[in-house]
Amino acid sequence: MRAAVTVLFCALVGTLLAGCDTKSSAARSAARTYLDSIASASKPALAKLAQLTATNNPAALRTAGDLLAGATRRITIIDVDAPAPASAPKDIADPVVVENTFADFTKVGVRYRLAGKIYQGSVVLAHPQAQVARDPANWRVVMPLTGSIAWPQPGFLDITTADIYLDGTRIVRTPANNSDDDDATVQPLYPAVYKVQQRLDPYYASAVTSVAVTARSVAPPKQPLLPTSTTRTVLTKQVWAQFAACDTADPVYCPVYALVAHNNPGAGGQGWWLGLTKKPRLKLSNDGKITLSSGTFRYRDHTGTHEMDFDASGTWGLDSDSWKPSVFEIEAEQ
Repeated sequence: MRAAVTVLFCALVGTLLAGCDTKSSAARSAARTYLDSIASASKPALAKLAQLTATNNPAALRTAGDLLAGATRRITIIDVDAPAPASAPKDIADPVVVENTFADFTKVGVRYRLAGKIYQGSVVLAHPQAQVARDPANWRVVMPLTGSIAWPQPGFLDITTADIYLDGTRIVRTPANNSDDDDATVQPLYPAVYKVQQRLDPYYASAVTSVAVTARSVAPPKQPLLPTSTTRTVLTKQVWAQFAACDTADPVYCPVYALVAHNNPGAGGQGWWLGLTKKPRLKLSNDGKITLSSGTFRYRDHTGTHEMDFDASGTWGLDSDSWKPSVFEIEAEQ
């Protein structure tokens, strides 16, 4: 009798342990499929990634999947740890629904290689309470393996805040002031290497920089905004337009007028300006400086016709009214 009870007890314990092992194995299998999908980023893999993930902001993760497809380098999975129990919602950064919708919250650690370095991360999985735990297809990732780029928060009425592009795609979700809208939060990103550029179209753009995003928040790259060819074209036209203003009834904004005004008995009138005989070399610096060098103009005063060599300097910047690059001032010297 005692032997029979012992056999029955052992059989019952074995069944329970087998059930635990089956549940653990299913969670680990689902986690492995999820992580392999991030590493692959093929169309079928991205579809599987979306199917395996359950969060309260699926649109953000769909965008993350699209961006992952364009990444220049992706992760290589090294190890997937044995599952361990996790609490909800404490261990879940982005809870999906109320806790009693899911069961068996499980944390799975992972080691992966990206751009020659090894990183650690984890995902949290669970399955709907109405579904069995032993089937890997029933498990969902409720805390994904994602990070972000910690873009600075724009200042109030900051017109120079650039748009952010990852692999040519404009990122909508960036920090915003006083907003609880999901679309105003930072865009989550799957671990990968992305090409990043900042632009203030069509007048300013940074260089394109590669950024390795891991399963955490990483610092944004230093990307100074530089004037584009469109900006240089606009500013160049404005500079030469100021010389065209010399031959008007009010030449006060003519860059070289102050050099001859004291010799011009007809100050404020027309006829003194005879044009540039040597167009100066124009340099537009990225820091907002304008330099004109080795120019010559012809003019007429009460003593006759003359030529004068000149250099000039000025400034340019973004006009706060028009949001366009503008020449602010040019002053010439002999």
